[in-house]
Amino acid sequence: MNDETDGTDNYLFVEHLVLTDGELVSGPERPSLMIDFPTYYFVADSGVLRGVINFKINDDLQIVLGSGSCLSGQAGGGCGTGLNGITSIPYKKGNFELLKLDENGKIIFEYKGEAYSLNAGEDWKLETSFNDTAMVNGEKSIVKKTVIDRISNLGFQEKSKIRKWDW
Repeated sequence: MNDETDGTDNYLFVEHLVLTDGELVSGPERPSLMIDFPTYYFVADSGVLRGVINFKINDDLQIVLGSGSCLSGQAGGGCGTGLNGITSIPYKKGNFELLKLDENGKIIFEYKGEAYSLNAGEDWKLETSFNDTAMVNGEKSIVKKTVIDRISNLGFQEKSKIRKWDW
């Protein structure tokens, strides 16, 4: 990143992922629930972001928000993710609201009614586990599900390294 830039050559990359894993505790395995596929990936070492881009990459772009959910184990399989280009703050998507971005890349956001802040390079994470019981072919199946809800501030990235997927 060029230290002499005025900021319009860069954007802040923020990611919000909900990861759910399931482990069979007792009973029969469940049929796998499969969700779609990821529509982006980010390579932290190079700063390259590849994905389905449905927004303009111009001077107005301040933040790119990658979000979605992934399933693994007895919870299912696959990821369903997407990208949103943010040109003005505040910005709200579901129960996530981005309230402020400062010149150092620190964000202030509200999530599920609570306020948080993250500096560039920091993560916020909430991990919960619970037993999920369902009937499978007349037998009780108990799966321990672990849900990791994570919001990451991946810092400023170069707009020139955004690569659009063509379908």
